[in-house]
Amino acid sequence: MESNEAATLPKVGLISLATAWCGGILVTLGYLTVGCLTGFMWDNAEAFSAMLVFAEHRYYGKSLPFGNMSRNVLGKLSSSQALADFAVLISHLKSTFGGAAYLPVIAFGGSYGGMLAAWMRIKYPHLIDGAIAASAPVAQFPGLTPCSAFTDITTEVFRNTSSPCAVSISRSWSAIRTLGATTKGRRKLVDIFKLCNESDLAFKNNVTQLVNWLSDIYGTLAMVNYPYETDFLNPVPGWPVKMACNYLSDTKAASVELLNNIYKAVSVYLNYTGTVLCNKLESNYGSSVNAELWEYQTCTEMMMPMCNSEESMFEQHDWNETEFSQTCLQKFGVIPKYGWAVSNYGGRSLTDVTKIVFSNGWLDPWRGGGILSSDHGITSLIVEDGAHHYDLRGRHPKDTPSVLNVRMERSSCTSYAFRIGKGHLLDQRLSVLAKGFRHSHSFPVITDFIQHSLHRIC
Repeated sequence: MESNEAATLPKVGLISLATAWCGGILVTLGYLTVGCLTGFMWDNAEAFSAMLVFAEHRYYGKSLPFGNMSRNVLGKLSSSQALADFAVLISHLKSTFGGAAYLPVIAFGGSYGGMLAAWMRIKYPHLIDGAIAASAPVAQFPGLTPCSAFTDITTEVFRNTSSPCAVSISRSWSAIRTLGATTKGRRKLVDIFKLCNESDLAFKNNVTQLVNWLSDIYGTLAMVNYPYETDFLNPVPGWPVKMACNYLSDTKAASVELLNNIYKAVSVYLNYTGTVLCNKLESNYGSSVNAELWEYQTCTEMMMPMCNSEESMFEQHDWNETEFSQTCLQKFGVIPKYGWAVSNYGGRSLTDVTKIVFSNGWLDPWRGGGILSSDHGITSLIVEDGAHHYDLRGRHPKDTPSVLNVRMERSSCTSYAFRIGKGHLLDQRLSVLAKGFRHSHSFPVITDFIQHSLHRIC
């Protein structure tokens, strides 16, 4: 926006800033049509008379600081630079739109975007009046969270869904390694998992890539374990972990039969639509460009150690800091800044921080690095049957009572935070919010909850 004159701003009660995650703003807007990452913002925009602002993270999408050369100049790709961009954007909006200067601003985000939302409140409290951080693993760093937390929680999700399912997955690794030891066996693995390129398993050491690929899929299934069909990362059915586990009830199956069952299970994620002809051994998360950008960030500031414990359903794997550092040096010419994120943002040490609402799904593998208890100005909300940032999705007829309660509690806390922070009276907007529940049998309970929760949790 290059106008020298202040634009006229319609009646607005607050500014909602979505700290776009690593998919880019166009991807984020695409998700909005299915109420994915920021459906909660849209659902509550009218109640709070909110201006919705979607801020794209530098280097992702079309926000390229060095134009077409940006991919070759990654030194300016960092969370702190992105936060500064968001701060400049908010300052620009407040100086450009008449009447916006005194509007409260709340940052919204899920996953890495949730980390950014929380860190915006921590680093720029004069610009950000509060933050909604869903499934934000702000403590998934060395010394704060066990490296096995992600796979341990994934195992817990599968095991609680079906104990035989977790047993079958645990048995599958040795079956894969045995077949992978010979050329004939690797060809069999190519056939079983319908790989597009036989060369993917040309050598014995390629089998580890297959193991990692399958491990990623199990983690992803746990992350998208929502109660209804979604297409967040891939099209999947409602409660996809349960559907996948339906194929893994036979804990005595012979090796080839077991692996055929494994493929049926992972196909719940890979090919729920039935349109995929073959599979590529690559990351399950986004485009190769975005995956490489995120890999660079993990090699500099977002280093989150991952390992598999003996108790998990995954093949045991230890974290090797030296090996990880060498890989980063070879690929990007950088060495990870171990401990930098905690030193810069605080990890779980948020004693002097206020007005951040952290929410975590108990079924989310990233829960281990989240803030799971309320303290002083920090509110922690738990979606008991929730997966990765389930509570940020838009309303759905199959929403569980747990996520409905968390969304209502968060809306109450949001209103209170801004009444205290800016002197805005949002009681009327709370009334509008409550009207959406007026025809529900739980309306009296909800309205009573709103009135009594404001001074209790925020």
